[in-house]
Amino acid sequence: MTNKIFASEQVWAAGMIDAEGFPATLAVCLFLPSLLTFILFALDKSRSTRCGAARIPERTLLLLALIGGTPGAYAGRWLFRHKTRKQPFVARLHAIAGLQAALLGVWLVWGR
Repeated sequence: MTNKIFASEQVWAAGMIDAEGFPATLAVCLFLPSLLTFILFALDKSRSTRCGAARIPERTLLLLALIGGTPGAYAGRWLFRHKTRKQPFVARLHAIAGLQAALLGVWLVWGR
């Protein structure tokens, strides 16, 4: 029993798994797209107020949300009040979030 606990502590100490058993690399892979999405929402908002400035395509923002940037997208929408009424962008972002929530639910119920 102690060897098993010791082995898991070594893995945790190596930074591969945090205290809850969640892979640290997965946490980073979820954090980085969210951070990038948040930054791009800020950049697009700042460019939206300047005439002629190149904007971030909605497709890019939605793709980043799809690959894990949904929290950053919602945080950027809320903080910068950006793309809050723009349809069909809002509907597509909600659909992506719903799909991700459903996949997470399936994983939590059957994937473990």
